[in-house]
Amino acid sequence: MSGDWRNAEGGNHLTEKASSIPKIRFCGDAIDGERKSWKSFLVFFFPLCSLLKSKQKLTCYLILPPPARLRYKEYVMGEVQKKTHQGPHLGRLVEARLTKNRRRADLTSLEPHSIMEKKWEYKGTVHQLFIDFKNAYDSVKREVLYDILIEFGIPKKLVRLIKMCLSETYSRIRIEYAIRKVQDNRQGLELNGLHQLLVYADDLNMLGETPQTIRENTGILLEASKAIGLEVNPEKTKYMIMSRDQNIVRNGNIKIGDLTFEGVEKFNYLGATVTNINDTREEIKRRINMGNACYYSVEKLLSSSLLSKNLKVRIYKTVILPVVLHGCETWTLTLREEHRLRVFENNVLRKIFGAKRDEVTGEWRKLHNAELHAFYSSPDIIRNIKSRRLRWAGHVARMGESRNAYRVLVGRQEGKRPLGRPRRRWEDNIKTDLREVGYDDRDWINLAQDRDRWRAYVRAAMNLRLP
Repeated sequence: MSGDWRNAEGGNHLTEKASSIPKIRFCGDAIDGERKSWKSFLVFFFPLCSLLKSKQKLTCYLILPPPARLRYKEYVMGEVQKKTHQGPHLGRLVEARLTKNRRRADLTSLEPHSIMEKKWEYKGTVHQLFIDFKNAYDSVKREVLYDILIEFGIPKKLVRLIKMCLSETYSRIRIEYAIRKVQDNRQGLELNGLHQLLVYADDLNMLGETPQTIRENTGILLEASKAIGLEVNPEKTKYMIMSRDQNIVRNGNIKIGDLTFEGVEKFNYLGATVTNINDTREEIKRRINMGNACYYSVEKLLSSSLLSKNLKVRIYKTVILPVVLHGCETWTLTLREEHRLRVFENNVLRKIFGAKRDEVTGEWRKLHNAELHAFYSSPDIIRNIKSRRLRWAGHVARMGESRNAYRVLVGRQEGKRPLGRPRRRWEDNIKTDLREVGYDDRDWINLAQDRDRWRAYVRAAMNLRLP
């Protein structure tokens, strides 16, 4: 909903047509009676300016609870086509859900890891405040939000429609207004550009190089959030400092206004553990423990004689393995971590394939690793990680300068490295993975621009068998 969409060719005509559609449905007595039984819904009709010039499409945003969504989807689409005189192939309806082929990793997973990795390498300091809001979904001052919509240039007719739809309902919120106020301050963490906030839904990670920056930006955020009815939860909001400087107290608290936020050594952000020394081992250990908990929950199935081995392998791949590999695209692995992951997988596979009778002694024994790999025809857990990591690296390399993840990837921290052997970096893993599949050139970012070649290397990394 940018401010210049009305200036696009045909924008005013389509706006008038679109704004007349809700009148038919949402001002009638029939829909009013049914609306009382709905717990949450929201409807937007807006033309999408980027598509108007080329495809002349009208995009309708329909946010309904699942029962109502199925009932009214076809009706709303038909009204759009009728009122705008567009054929059935020239209109589309976008339901409220995550965009296809987009995950949380696309938004934030690589950024905190890469930022902390590069700052750590050059003895930099990163201050982070993980912000949690109180009752973020039902404490909004809606009258203020309506004023904000009008301020952003949304027609008053549509604002009245939204106000009518939200009457006596609960709705989710957007905190974009407060985020924009922070971005106007232009203070944050410098790494190939300014990084102030990492945001996914209402999960905020405030970044800064000094405590003063965190205090200033958080103060602006608190003031802007309070204006729309949001309050920060001081008990769940945590503060963390990553630094190699031994003179800095890493787990110290921070006071902002009347609120004091607890300092922590690690924090679970978007399902991944972030530590104040940027150590991936903590996250891998946590993932293995979660995988073990999942394994013991289905242990009876894996040892049952009623299920075939192929079905047990499918249970492992669909139930256990995704839990362990969540966020593995951003892991920086050493041989020690690879060994721990292989040990975990071998334990599960031994439960699936059982013991083997020795041909010489006639006694039952555990399967050796080579025998397990022969029975388990699929790529092992390390090959899965390497392939996913390469696929994700190619995706980031093709993002372009407009995306924060790309700018962090190619960014170079100023300064001088301290003495001693540096830590293994995520990019070192990428180069090692490419060497294993036969690519020795150091400029892998340019290689990733060729999707077909990169896809071939991703597949080769998955299917490669090492002794």
